[in-house]
Amino acid sequence: MTAETILDRLRQLNSIVLPGNMAQYKMAAYFKQIPTESWILNQNPKMGAVMILLSPFDDSIQLTLMKRPDYDGIHSGQISFFGGKKEEMDEVLFHTSIREAQEEGGFDTSALEYFGVLSPLYIHASNYYIEPHVFYSPGSLAFNHDKNEVERIIEVDVRDIFQNKSTEMIHIKGRAP
Repeated sequence: MTAETILDRLRQLNSIVLPGNMAQYKMAAYFKQIPTESWILNQNPKMGAVMILLSPFDDSIQLTLMKRPDYDGIHSGQISFFGGKKEEMDEVLFHTSIREAQEEGGFDTSALEYFGVLSPLYIHASNYYIEPHVFYSPGSLAFNHDKNEVERIIEVDVRDIFQNKSTEMIHIKGRAP
């Protein structure tokens, strides 16, 4: 699959029905049945958003992730997207995804292309209801990440994911802190 094919498919994101909830809960060990949105909202979850950030890489596309530092908390040391809790200043969760990426990743978001939003995901362990937003940077980004929130930046070639290499050990280029 070429980079342009992937980008063309992503540009159609908001015009297709997404299978996200079924796929997400298939992987969740703690639910015996798929929770309804009303059940999730009755849990009074914290609302949040993440930025799924893609950028060019050779003749492919890379996905940018981060490793959270080790600390005394439920998300300590996790690999994640840039993101977090919706604040009062965020008009909508789209704004949360951008603000959190700027705060955590320390990069300019003004040239990003927005592809759309994926199915929301309930994070049972921390009681967050997360809205994932997909963005593309046409060029490489200069990260100046917040060392208190991000231990390191991780960039993964999406071909490794599409070729089922996500189930085996692969070399991941990490940017030094």
